[in-house]
Order: sequence, then C-alpha cells, then structure tokens
Amino acid sequence: MKDIYPKYIYFIGIGGIGMSAIARFFLKRKVSVAGYDHNESALTKQLSSEGAFIIYEDDTLQVPDAFRFGAKEDIWVVYTPAVPEKANLFQFFKDKGVRILKRAEVLGLISEGMFTLGVAGTHGKTTTSTLLCHVLVHSGYSLTAFLGGISGNYGTNFVDKTDGIELPMADGKSLFVVEADEYDRSFLQLSPAATILTSADADHLDIYGSQTSVHESYRAYLDKVNENGSVVIKKGLEHLSETIAAKSIYTYSITQPADFYASEIRYEGKYQVFSCYFRGGLLGEFQLLMPGRHNVENALAVIALCHTLAIDSETLRQGLASFKGVKRRFEICYEQAGRVLIDDYAHHPEEINAAVTSARSMFPGKKITGVFQPHLYSRTRDFCEGFSQSLDLLDRLLLMEIYPARELPIEGVSSSMIAKNLKHASYAMVNHHDFKDFREEWENTEVLLVMGAGDIERIVPEIIRSAKRSHEA
Repeated sequence: MKDIYPKYIYFIGIGGIGMSAIARFFLKRKVSVAGYDHNESALTKQLSSEGAFIIYEDDTLQVPDAFRFGAKEDIWVVYTPAVPEKANLFQFFKDKGVRILKRAEVLGLISEGMFTLGVAGTHGKTTTSTLLCHVLVHSGYSLTAFLGGISGNYGTNFVDKTDGIELPMADGKSLFVVEADEYDRSFLQLSPAATILTSADADHLDIYGSQTSVHESYRAYLDKVNENGSVVIKKGLEHLSETIAAKSIYTYSITQPADFYASEIRYEGKYQVFSCYFRGGLLGEFQLLMPGRHNVENALAVIALCHTLAIDSETLRQGLASFKGVKRRFEICYEQAGRVLIDDYAHHPEEINAAVTSARSMFPGKKITGVFQPHLYSRTRDFCEGFSQSLDLLDRLLLMEIYPARELPIEGVSSSMIAKNLKHASYAMVNHHDFKDFREEWENTEVLLVMGAGDIERIVPEIIRSAKRSHEA
C-alpha cells in the first residue's frame, strides 16, 4: 500500500466517523488531505487542527489549487454514500478523471498486507472493536485501528501504534483493527485474518430488502476470512459459518453452552464482574467498567479473539479492567443530586432494548425517561413495531421527529407511527428547541437516556446547562 499512496486525497463527506479515521491515517503519512462536509463539527475542527483543509459549501472554487489543477494520477477522491453523486464536487472530480473510491474500497486497499482483524455485526461493532484495540495496545501489539466512535482511552477514532514497537506477529505484519460494516456490503472489500461476528439482525433493508439477503451477505463476508484464519461468532449464528468449515470457528455466549462462556455475572461497585470459561476450563475472573449484559458478551468476543493470538489471561484481565468505553455508547455525561444523564447511539430496536435494560440494571428502582430520535425513514417504517416495543420499556418517552440522513421523506412515515403503538410508556412529541430550557423536566427526572444516531447529541449540552441552572437555583 505504501508504494501507491497518492500525493493528494480529497474526502467528500470528511466529517463522518469512518471517513475522518481514514483522513487521519493519510495525514499521519504526510499525504495532503482536504475535504468537504455540509456541517462544521467537533470532528472537522479537530481534523483542521491536524492539517486537513475543509470547506462547508459544495463549491469547486474553494477546492485548493493542488487538487483543482494537479495531475489526475496524483489525486484520489474518497466519497461516502451520504453525499449524492450529483454534488458539484463529485461531478468536478469525475470530469477531471481522478481515481474516485468508496470509503470501503480505501479500507480494502489499506488492509492489504496487514494482519486484519474485523469486527462485524448489526450491533456492538464499535464497542467491541474499540475494546479489542485497547486490549491489543495494552498487550504491546503494533497496530492501526479505524473505529466507529471516539475511544475513551485515546480520545480519537483513529489509533496508530506502529512507531517504535517491535512487531510481535510471526509473519512480521502489523495488526489492523477495523469495523466490518455491512452497510452497502462494504465489508466484502476486506479479507480479514480473523473476525468477530456479534449479531446478524435485519437492518439496512433499504439496501438488502430482506433478512435472508442480510444473512447471505454475512456468509459472503465470513467466507472471505483468510484460509486458516479464525472466526469468533456469537452462539446461535453458526449457520452463517457453515461454508467455512476449514477455518477455526469459536462460539461465545452468556446464556448457553459455547466455546467461550461467561457466568456468575454481577456488579461490584461500578464494575461488572464475570467468570470466563473456555471449553469447560476456567480462564479467569474479569472486570468491566461498562454496564449491561450485552457488553459482557462484547468482552467475551474480545477475550476469544485475543485467546487465538495467545494473549495470556492476566494481560486480558488488565486490558478489560482499564477500558474506558466509547463516546455515545451508554456514556454517563452528567450526574448530580441523584439524577443521571446518559447518551447512547442506539438506533435499532435491539440496541434500544439493550440500553434501557442496562439503565434498569445499573439504576434499580429509578424512573427511566428516554429521548429518542428515529434515524432514517426506511428504518422507521421497517422496524416501527419493534421500536414501539423497545421504547415501551421506558417509564416516559420524549419522541423527536425522524432524522433523514441520506434519505428523502417517505409518504406516511413519521415518528407518530411509533407513538401510536406504545402501550405502557407515557410520551410527548418534542423538538430540539424544547431542550433549550429543560430545568422543569430535569427536576422531575431520575435517569434520562438520550438515544439516536442523528443529530440528537446536540441536545446533550443543552440539557447539562439546564441541569446546572436548576442545581444552582
């Protein structure tokens, strides 16, 4: 890969969590990086401070001269599907004849020649890959990691620990940790040496059409694992690995017998503690700062994959215990006078169920109020009943309108579809403006759980300001 780096690389949609990680990869390798995004954000500000030139208008005249007039063979353009191909910048570079690549294609190119560890699944990819990255760094591995969230340990979505570290891999390759994203079948660009599969629930039905098609894509991904590679797969999904019998397959579970099994799960202070067994033998007792049984499962998957790399149990134990989580993955943002604010990326019924269940287990007896912003019209339509059932686990729901992201409105689809199917939770429809002054609502709240994958995170600072004013009043 090193021999084919471009001199210049332009990102259309540079502010995305996945795109920004790739931008950081090239910045560190002294490639000239520029890009466009429709909104300035904390991520784009940080990228600018690291050397990227970013614009916020779809205006080709603002593109740096090196990209506008440079030789086409020196320039790559990377784009995200969130930006339409009719955009002026996309058309400009297309007409110029430069190499235009999807984000997934660039990941595939970067991973060539590396010992790639993928983390796939409808849910849990970001937490699991970030935990895997941290444990490997703690173990002394040379690695590069592209993460789908901001690591609490490293404060970034891009981790590069390749300088001055002896490569421990027998074949001399550095490790590459990456989320294997199923959206648009992106993960089929990868050929991992090993992978974790956390789940395979239906999602992105605007792309796949059916759960059968989703499963077919996961099978195709698992089939791309290198010969003699390892697959760590959640118990119950083994049918997806039927075609890869020649590879080493390990199952994991917290509810039924599996190769890697966790039991005696309990809280000790803020830690979850559990015992881990491998094929009946005790590997040890582990601590995890993250709440929720689903995170014990994520940790179990990491233990299993690290076990295939011959990392000893004590090193694993230390790595897990020192993991600080991921921003917007059940992130406790504010706690005062018995009231708690939690921010979570949950945007699928199963993820909402996990978030609410985690809040119940961590704060027993407390009233749970949720704020939810549905993400995508198609997802709201496809999982409307599931959303209602998961949100019904709340005591009270504050429901926002749909965040459209890349989609145009679908006739008849709105947040009210979710609301009218609620059976238990009381609810109110809200918008961003309602959180400018949240003092009265905060005073009547015990646990507030903010959920969604759109721009809902913008309300969190507003709530914190209101909470502080309420406390000072």
